[in-house]
Amino acid sequence: MFEWQEPGVRAWEAITWAILDNPEVGMPVTESGNLRLVEYPGSVDDNEPTVFLLYERTAINRITLVDVKFTQSKYQQAGKA
Repeated sequence: MFEWQEPGVRAWEAITWAILDNPEVGMPVTESGNLRLVEYPGSVDDNEPTVFLLYERTAINRITLVDVKFTQSKYQQAGKA
């Protein structure tokens, strides 16, 4: 990530990288686990939104984005205290 990128772009790149790195990241929504929900918790201090992404793993090398929602972060800072 680069400092000059928009906060929404940084959040989007982080969440898509996580999915591409591990297609089973996130919480399974269906019993088969093919439909999954991932949350990227943004932070107010970094001006990053929270991103919720619902995606479906349709084949070994294919992921379909079903829905994405950007919201104002409820966390002041990123990371764990």
